[in-house]
Amino acid sequence: MAIRERKTNLSLPGILLALQRFWPILSKFIILYMTMIKVAIAGGTGYTSGELLRILLNHPKVEVVSVLSSSLAGESVASVHRDLLGDTDLKFSASLCDGNVKVVPDVLFLTLGHGLSAAYMDKLGLPAGCKVIDLGND
Repeated sequence: MAIRERKTNLSLPGILLALQRFWPILSKFIILYMTMIKVAIAGGTGYTSGELLRILLNHPKVEVVSVLSSSLAGESVASVHRDLLGDTDLKFSASLCDGNVKVVPDVLFLTLGHGLSAAYMDKLGLPAGCKVIDLGND
């Protein structure tokens, strides 16, 4: 039995036609699998935030853009969470504004103390569309 060679059309018009035909599927794939999720963590000095940072810093689809702490703003995150030494150069910040640039996370994790989340959310002023995950114990 003879094996027939299959001819493929690798011309530029053929490639463009294939891209046009499969673009709806490709664009969903690109958006779903190629974009990074921007994450901010409020209450960044506690044990929960340290463990969360360790997990998120090693996740291939997550970019930690801000770690919020009013008491240690400007300090290195690794100075509090010693197990992250060498893994990150992040510094604590007091708000989502980094100088003149406002950080816009896709997800905000709250790792605040008991009863502090509601008051914190009132003063924070999150952008529309930001998802909030409260890991507090209340």
